[in-house]
Amino acid sequence: MNISEMENFKSLILKDEEISQDIFFDLSCLYQLILKLWQGPVYTEFKNDIAAMPLIIAQFSEIPDNLIIHSSFVELFVSFLKIEDKQIQKDSLIVLDQIIYLSDAALMILMNHSLNPDTNFIGNLFSLLSRFKENELYIIILGILLAIVKKEKSLQIRQPIPIVPSLIGLFAENGMKNREVIENYLLILKIFSKENQSETLIPFLDDILRTSFKFITNPKLCSISFSILCNLTTKGFFQQILDCSILEYCTKLLKDLRFHESIRKIAKFFTCLIEIDANFIEIIPLQEFHQVLMHQKVNFKQKLNILILFEKIALMGGLCYILQGIGSSILFCLLDESEFCLREKIYHLLWAGLFSLNTPDEQISVMNSNIFVSMTHFTDFQDDDIPKIFPFLKHILDSSYESKLSDQVRETIKEFALDWIQSDNEIMADAATEFLDTYNDTI
Repeated sequence: MNISEMENFKSLILKDEEISQDIFFDLSCLYQLILKLWQGPVYTEFKNDIAAMPLIIAQFSEIPDNLIIHSSFVELFVSFLKIEDKQIQKDSLIVLDQIIYLSDAALMILMNHSLNPDTNFIGNLFSLLSRFKENELYIIILGILLAIVKKEKSLQIRQPIPIVPSLIGLFAENGMKNREVIENYLLILKIFSKENQSETLIPFLDDILRTSFKFITNPKLCSISFSILCNLTTKGFFQQILDCSILEYCTKLLKDLRFHESIRKIAKFFTCLIEIDANFIEIIPLQEFHQVLMHQKVNFKQKLNILILFEKIALMGGLCYILQGIGSSILFCLLDESEFCLREKIYHLLWAGLFSLNTPDEQISVMNSNIFVSMTHFTDFQDDDIPKIFPFLKHILDSSYESKLSDQVRETIKEFALDWIQSDNEIMADAATEFLDTYNDTI
């Protein structure tokens, strides 16, 4: 470019953006190469220039939208996909995959091509997928499709691009072996199952379930598979998932250390189930979750995800399920050893769970257990629970079930109130004083 052309380029393409001289030079070279490529295969360096483009694009962290728009960059490389030359098609796919992550305008233009039946862009991609069996091409094309599906989600397009139906048929025919290919495919199914209504999902349900369960036993893909199952559960397909022996899978996975990174998703799946029907609490493999909590290799976040599930169960009246077997002993150990955030979560699920129990008999049973002593010997209570404690204790002591409280519990309640009287919390200190004035003889 001469000086005049350089100034016009800067004014038109860069819109006076503040950039370094080096980047300006690189962008101008890129722009000139794009214009040169518009000549098509008539010049001798055409294939070499296309082959060089991926390395050139890789030097940029961002490309101005105006350059993409005014050079018709996306349209150019979409047109190259129709050239019957495998290397040109491959290089063009790589460039498209690169550019949609460097420019919002590039992705939007590609979206418009995908929505426009006249350009048949999606059809061309699937044609390439079916013709070329290379994993590298599968990864590139699925990366482009994944970006389109994500953008489709953010734009809330009413008429979705028919990507998933074509993908399901293609992968059912050709199978999947490369992990990165499978991961991108599962991510597309994850978005598809989340963003569409159950009526849209029904025709593809068997294929989606088959794919999810196929990779649920892969430590690297288990988490995405469970995300899909969670989405399907919330759309009402929980019985179909249960019929696929999901409980047996979960029991095995929770016992296998290789799958501990997927604990959050497994716990979330059961949370989705009990939000639909509280009776599903009874089928949760609590013993396996308890054992995971005590394993030394399970980290803080993984324990917290299990406790979030337990909290949900407790708030739905299921605290006794959590405490059965070794549950009470494990929570007791965590109260004594864990980080503050975990202790706080445990105290909340214990106290809120105690308030939420369905019958006084269940409440008395928990209060007469050793865990109640632990609940009252620490003060890591959440603010929401504190004001409810003494009214609850009053309710129990005023009821006909008061006689079922053990002597140890009565002494525990008294010590608990005396501790609060000496606390800095004036509201709770006053409540404790009033409580003892009224019930000192009872306890």
